[in-house]
Amino acid sequence: MNNTLDKTQTQYERKVARQKQLDMMEAAAAGQSYSGENSSDTGSVASKNSRSTDSIAPEGAIESAPRFLWDEDEEEYGRQNAAAGAAPTHNIASTYEHYAGADQQTNLMGGNLSTGPGENGSGGFGSRLANSIMGSFFRPRESDTANNVNLAPRRASANNTFMGDAQPREADEYIEKKRRGGFITLIGECCMAMLHTFLGALAILCEYLTACLASINPKLCVMMMVALTGVGLFIFAIVAIVHRSKSGGVSDTSGAITYSGGLPQIVDQVRYDGIRTTITGSAFTSEKTLDTPGTAQNYALRWLTDEDPGKLQADDDAILQRYALATFYFSTYVYAEIVDSQNGGSGGGWTYGDYWMSEKGICMWFGVSCPPHLKEGLEEVHYNENSDILRLNLTDNNIRGIVPSELAALENLVSMDLGNNKLEGTVPKAFTELKQLRELYLEDNLFSGTIHTEYGNLLTLRDFFIGTNQLTGTIPEELGQLTELRALGLDENLLTGKIPNIWSCSSLLILYLDSNQLTGTIAPEIKGLKELIDVRLRKNALTGSIPEEIHDLTHLELFYVDDNKLGGTIPGTWDLMTRLQELQFYKNELTGVLPDSIHTLKDLKVFYADNNKLQGTLPASYGDLGDIHTLYLFNNQLSGEIPTTLGKLEDLKDLQIFNNDLGGHLPSELGNCYKLEKLEVHDNKLTGTVPSEIGAIENLQMLKVYRNEFAGSIPKSICDAKENYQLGFIAADCNTDDGGKLACECCSACYP
Repeated sequence: MNNTLDKTQTQYERKVARQKQLDMMEAAAAGQSYSGENSSDTGSVASKNSRSTDSIAPEGAIESAPRFLWDEDEEEYGRQNAAAGAAPTHNIASTYEHYAGADQQTNLMGGNLSTGPGENGSGGFGSRLANSIMGSFFRPRESDTANNVNLAPRRASANNTFMGDAQPREADEYIEKKRRGGFITLIGECCMAMLHTFLGALAILCEYLTACLASINPKLCVMMMVALTGVGLFIFAIVAIVHRSKSGGVSDTSGAITYSGGLPQIVDQVRYDGIRTTITGSAFTSEKTLDTPGTAQNYALRWLTDEDPGKLQADDDAILQRYALATFYFSTYVYAEIVDSQNGGSGGGWTYGDYWMSEKGICMWFGVSCPPHLKEGLEEVHYNENSDILRLNLTDNNIRGIVPSELAALENLVSMDLGNNKLEGTVPKAFTELKQLRELYLEDNLFSGTIHTEYGNLLTLRDFFIGTNQLTGTIPEELGQLTELRALGLDENLLTGKIPNIWSCSSLLILYLDSNQLTGTIAPEIKGLKELIDVRLRKNALTGSIPEEIHDLTHLELFYVDDNKLGGTIPGTWDLMTRLQELQFYKNELTGVLPDSIHTLKDLKVFYADNNKLQGTLPASYGDLGDIHTLYLFNNQLSGEIPTTLGKLEDLKDLQIFNNDLGGHLPSELGNCYKLEKLEVHDNKLTGTVPSEIGAIENLQMLKVYRNEFAGSIPKSICDAKENYQLGFIAADCNTDDGGKLACECCSACYP
């Protein structure tokens, strides 16, 4: 059965049919009527993580500007580049190369141990030991050019895709060098050279030991044992030193990521001073952070100064944007590499990172889009220039680390999407300075801290998604100032307090506040949000009643208030809400009766009202819900008979009305529900026999009729359905030895 039918599925519980909703919004914004088809069972609710190019408030539907979310054409563009190997990167790690030992390896164990020392031209102990020392300490280095410092490792996979899944030696050496630092690196190299030396000595001593054993010379044997013990202790000391050198690493100082280790001398001091002045003058980075060796900001400055092949001048209009992206790179990609190196694991680098840290203009870097650029009569947003960045889309890119506040230097940014990554720390307050920002997607990360009240000053903001993080505190009242807001997603955090006064956000279409710790009531002022399509307040601690005023929300399609502490009755007026597709009231303390007016919701597909204290009868008018496929009314106090009109529900797949006080016969008309997969009517007061028509439902998978007052036996047609169709589980009162009254030869479980 489709996940949309199973409320225990997380994807179903909290995600929305965005595509249809946004198509409607596009059409409305363009002054056109919506002509799309009604949502199907599988299309009415889509995974939140499957956000398509038509995100909330797509720009193409509102104005002539290009869309500000990643689209399939751009994704295909990136794939084609990867397939063609069109992602050249600038190698900027050569100064940090390790000493190479592969070209000139000393054969430390290559002697004939059966011969004595000095035989076969191998030389005596002294000459062979000298050769070992010379070979270990004076091996040539692969590269030692101080003017070719490489601060950003290259990720080169088999198809030359930048930052793929390959394991490049340059990146590993770069990370190892940064982790140890200059002095520690020298110690480590010396230790490794000495280790090679003593391994050679050990080989020679082994020859002497062989000679000792052959000659049975006790004095010589004692000397060899003492020598071997000394060599062993020395090797142990070397290993201890090397292990201790690994204790350095990444730390967080004053909000800046720092990496232990040193950098070479500045190559161009004049250029360094000029770029530094530009950065400090912008106030995006403090002088202390910028000048602290090992911070991502300091690494970005050094890269711009000495290693950036783009060589932008200090007064270039794009220098700050290039600096901001470089800082983001060092604060995430390199940070993750260092953490992996220290922990001995690997979480992998960015999934895609074409052209990052290369000579290409920033408008060519993966995920970066600039103002449209005409080429052969066609508009491009990716081209080899350093222009104003309008959007940054790195969603679902395996990015780890902390988002630096320097991204606020992208002053013309309209859309930022960093969702579905593994970013940590707090949501930067500096983002509130992006006065042109319309779309901010930070959902599905590891952000903590509170939501800054200053986000209420982003008056152009339309889409604000920071759900599925670890945010705490209350929802700022200042968000009510965002009159252009169309989508607000704060779901699946640890937010507390009451729902703020956001009722003046009259353009709001999407409201996700579910899966938090919110208290208080649902204010009647919610009626002011007349454009709402999708409201999710589920899994909180809300009290009070469901306000009758929701009947004014005539555009509403999904309304989730389940798993709260709501009381009172279900509102009685639903005839104006003709677009409703899903209603979820379950796990509350609702009383009263099931409203008859719900039968007017012709598009209703899912109705959950289980686990409440509802009384009265099951309205016969619910047989008019022609599109419904899931009806849950179990664990209530419903009485009366099951209406025969339910047999008209040809799309019904899941009917669960168990644990009530329903009586009378089980309608044979249910056999007409040919799509039915689950029928659970157990724990009621049903009488008569189980109708044989149930056996004609070819899609039926589960039948539970136990703990009722049925008599007779389970019909043969039902047992045959277990053999011929999909019926896999039957449970009835067939334990006749313990008081069961139903005979059953095919039941999966028998109850008394």
